[in-house]
Amino acid sequence: MNLIKFYIKYKMLSYIQTLFINNYEERKRKENERFKDLMVDERFIGQLGLHAICNKCRGSSISSCECVRRRYRKSITNDDIENFKFLYEKFKGDMDKIRNYKKKIEEESEIKLLLIGNTQVGKTLLMQKFSKNEIKSISPTIGIDFNKVDFIHNNINKTFKIWDPSGQERFRTIIYSFISNSPIIIVVCDINNENVLNNIKYWYDNINKYSSNKNLIYIIGNINNNNRILSYDEILKYTNELNDVTYFELDIFNSDCNVILEHILNRYVEMNEINTDIQITKARKFVPAIMH
Repeated sequence: MNLIKFYIKYKMLSYIQTLFINNYEERKRKENERFKDLMVDERFIGQLGLHAICNKCRGSSISSCECVRRRYRKSITNDDIENFKFLYEKFKGDMDKIRNYKKKIEEESEIKLLLIGNTQVGKTLLMQKFSKNEIKSISPTIGIDFNKVDFIHNNINKTFKIWDPSGQERFRTIIYSFISNSPIIIVVCDINNENVLNNIKYWYDNINKYSSNKNLIYIIGNINNNNRILSYDEILKYTNELNDVTYFELDIFNSDCNVILEHILNRYVEMNEINTDIQITKARKFVPAIMH
């Protein structure tokens, strides 16, 4: 008899527990679905001028294209939902404030970096070492090349958007337009060229001429053999006479060039005093290069 009572109590408790768990999971699921709907609306609102890349919905705006919205909805992860909940509570459901905050975070987390210099001095090689830490192609750039590199600074993900325009004369006007809105500029020079100082002066003068903001300017001397014309000290002395210029010298082929990005990121963050509440920990680790 006692065993029967115990069994009945056990089954009742199990049933109640199951109901409670199922009820909690259902409420949790409905809450997540509601936040997903809010995230989809927040993602596509204000984009009425953009059109869906979809044969079925072509001509509809992205904000009303159901297939595009469904694809985005499926891509939302639990971590995305938790981050959005944090913002939703932080701004008390004010979607305009959430959008403005996310836009500010995105602008602060993406840092534009421009590589300039004469043709065949090593700009493309440097970008390949930045992005993949290896060199796969040594062909000259035609037009403009582009890549992204992820970094972590104080547990916050930063993305360098690196632009590599060709150094050929016919692309100079494009380079000048990029200079005007690039906060970070790297001038790459060949230290084996007898006109290395003239080349540095040329690009430095054009940065000052076409830039409307204060830039972080770096000059990278590429050591590709031992036939250098000027010593490291001579070039360093010359660059020190220029305002707000940092000079590095390294062998792009054989060095881990990402130490330069680490140095740039530290200075850039100090200048802009970037602070965010969202932390993302997925990024590549780099080993410092050997430089003077």
